Order: sequence, then C-alpha cells, then structure tokens
Amino acid sequence: MKRSIFRKLNKAVTRKSRCLIRILPVMILCTVLMTCVSDVYSAEKYVINGTELPLQEKGYIPGDYMGAGQCWLFAQHIYYSIWGRFFYQNPGSDDDMLRDYPLGEARRVTAANARLFISEAPVGAVIRIQEDPEGPDELKTNRHSLILLDKTEEGCTVYHCWASYSSVSTYTWKEFEKEFRYTVDFGYFKYIKYPGAKALKNDYAIYKMEKELVISSDIHRAVEITEKKRN
Repeated sequence: MKRSIFRKLNKAVTRKSRCLIRILPVMILCTVLMTCVSDVYSAEKYVINGTELPLQEKGYIPGDYMGAGQCWLFAQHIYYSIWGRFFYQNPGSDDDMLRDYPLGEARRVTAANARLFISEAPVGAVIRIQEDPEGPDELKTNRHSLILLDKTEEGCTVYHCWASYSSVSTYTWKEFEKEFRYTVDFGYFKYIKYPGAKALKNDYAIYKMEKELVISSDIHRAVEITEKKRN
C-alpha cells in the first residue's frame, strides 16, 4: 500500500517537473519581452523648443518599425515637429552650419570631428552623414539622418530610425566613430542644419595652413643651414 502511494507521488512530481521544464523557456521569454517593452516606454523624455521627444506616435516610439530606408523622412517629421519647418537636402544652405567647411578629410566621420561638429550644434539639429557628401540625399550610397537630442563632453544622444526600428541612442565620441565609420562606413558629415545656423569656423583649414607654414619654415631653415655649411 505504501509503495503504491509513493509511486503515485513520484509520478505526480515527475509530471509537474516535465510541465515546468516545458513552461520555463516561455516564462523566460515573456520576462525578456516585458523588460524590453519597459525599456522602450520608460525612455527618458527630452523637450526641445516646446516639443516633447520621443514622439508618442506610431513609428516614432523607440522600438517601433518605421520602414526600411526611412531615416530621412523620420528626421524630417521630427525636425518639423521641433521647428515648424522642413530642411532641404542640399548642403551649403543658410541653415547648414558646415556651409563654409571644406569637403574631404576635414569632414570625415571620426571621434574628433563628431565632437567638434556636434558640440557646436544645438539640440534639435539634423545631422546628415553620407558616403558621398556632395550628392543629393537620395543617392544609393551609405547614408543616415539623425536628430540631436543631447550632448555632453563625453558624447551625444540622437533620435533616429534604423532599417527595422526607431531608436534613441547614446554614444561616446569613440562609439559614434565606431558605429558610423567602422560598423558601416557612412563616410562624411554632409550637413548639420537648424534654423538660423551659425557657420562653423573653419578650424581645420586654419590648422592645415599653420601646419604648412611650419613645414615651409622648417624647410627654409634647413636650406639656410645647408647653405651656411657649404660656405
């Protein structure tokens, strides 16, 4: 009789164990999903020019799917929500703070340039990085648009849309370079726009000119020393 009771108990425990083993992965998955949803909806709020961001509209809530290749339209909508106007895709316009900045290596996506450019831009500015900085935004090259939400000495926070989801992302300057140059090479800063943009002083050109003057001076001094030795 006792053996019969123990067998029944053992079978019951075994069934429960099997049931728990089957349910456990589902429970873990649900916990992870709930954590992700919590992260999405507990994102920090930013207020720029009276507009609270991220927008609580379908497609603009972090984690929502906006649509592949829609980063430019995403940025346009956010920019309009902040400033009440759209931005044009052409670089060099009056609202482009990089309008007087040289093309080429001076605009390469690097940690140093990210810090230099973004630190000078106000929150709400649109940042365009593109493999071909001279062509139109719709060129089929690596390209991306971001809205600046915050900046510190260490890095920046941007609001943007990837191929599969919208996101609020925070990067250190080195992480920005890694993400937008080495993970995918977006090449160069094409423009940084905001209403009434103040043109960024061309520090790179000044540095390059000063460097060339130093080199020229060194060469001239070396020639003079050589001439004196000959005489």
